[in-house]
Amino acid sequence: QHTLSRVRQERSAMLPLFDFAGELETEPFVFEDEIKSNESLPFEALRTVSTARRDMHSTRGEIRDPAKAPERTRACEAYVPLIESLCSKKDNLQISNRSGVLKFKWSSPLEGGDVMYKLKGLDRALEQERGMAWMLLAARIRDEAALAGGQCPRA
Repeated sequence: QHTLSRVRQERSAMLPLFDFAGELETEPFVFEDEIKSNESLPFEALRTVSTARRDMHSTRGEIRDPAKAPERTRACEAYVPLIESLCSKKDNLQISNRSGVLKFKWSSPLEGGDVMYKLKGLDRALEQERGMAWMLLAARIRDEAALAGGQCPRA
C-alpha cells in the first residue's frame, strides 16, 4: 500500500493539475438577447449556444473530482463547435444592444478574479470568446488526463 501511494505521488508530479486554467470560470451569456441574426441563423440556434455555455458554466468548481472530470470536458466539447459555428456566421449577425458591445465574463487567475471582457464589435467579441472556450477545453482535457492518471496503478 505504501508503494502504491508513492507511485501515485510520483505520477501526479509528472502531470499535475493545470491550476492556472482549471480556475478559469465563466458566467452564462444569453446570445439570443444580445445578438440579432437574419433568417440564415434561427433564434433556436442562438438559444442552443446559450444553453451549451450555461452547461459549461454549471460544471465549475469540481476540478479535483475525478468522477466529474469527463462531464466537465463534455460540456466544453459541446460548446466549442457551437461557438465556432457562430463565428463562421458572424457576417449574418448584429449586436442588438445600442452600445454595440458584448460582455463576456471570465475569471482569470492571471488577472486576479473576474474579468468582464467588454468588446466593441461582434468580430472581436466572438473571437475572444472562441479563444477562451478553446483554452478552457484544453485545460479540462489535460486535467481529466491528470486525474485519470492518478487513479490508475502502474503495471
